[in-house]
Amino acid sequence: MYNLNIKVGLTTSGISLIALEKFFPEVIPKINDIDISIDSPYEEEHNKNRGQNVFRLALKSLEICEKYNIDHSIVICAMKWNSTEDRIIKLVSLAKKYNANIRINYVKTN
Repeated sequence: MYNLNIKVGLTTSGISLIALEKFFPEVIPKINDIDISIDSPYEEEHNKNRGQNVFRLALKSLEICEKYNIDHSIVICAMKWNSTEDRIIKLVSLAKKYNANIRINYVKTN
C-alpha cells in the first residue's frame, strides 16, 4: 500500500505497535498515523477494563510514535464511567505529555 501512495493508519491498544517495532521496525515510518486506544487515563481502571496489565504498553506505544515522529492520537470510547471531568482533564494532560491529539468516540445508549 505504501508504494501505491495509499495512507495507512493503525489503531491499537499498543500491543501491535510494540510488536511491529520489535520485529518489523522498517514498517513503522510507512504508517501515516496511529491511534492508541485508552479506556481510562487512570492505569488501574484501564487495566481492569481490559482484563490485563496493558496501560504501560499504551504509554510505550505513544513513546514509539514520538520516536518515529508519527502523527498520533489517544482514542477513548466515552461512557458514563470514563468521561467524568477529572478523567477528561487527566486525558488532556496525558495527551499533552505525549504530544498526542485526542479523539473521543461516544457510545450512544437508549
